[in-house]
Amino acid sequence: MVRIRSATPEDLFALVPLYQAFFTLHRRFLGNEEPLSIAKATDIVQEALQQPQSWLIVAEEMETGQIIGFAC
Repeated sequence: MVRIRSATPEDLFALVPLYQAFFTLHRRFLGNEEPLSIAKATDIVQEALQQPQSWLIVAEEMETGQIIGFAC
């Protein structure tokens, strides 16, 4: 089963590779041909997690606690 919940700062390192994959898949539509570095992805996700007006949710595999998806 999967649980949907608000993301927390503890999810940062699970979210970074998911965000990188999202960016890689959609970068041509975003107008950016450069790959997104781990450092830049970490900065972007960390900033989103710190913003009170940011809406970031995760899909978490309930048995393992693994973050398997996100939406913002």
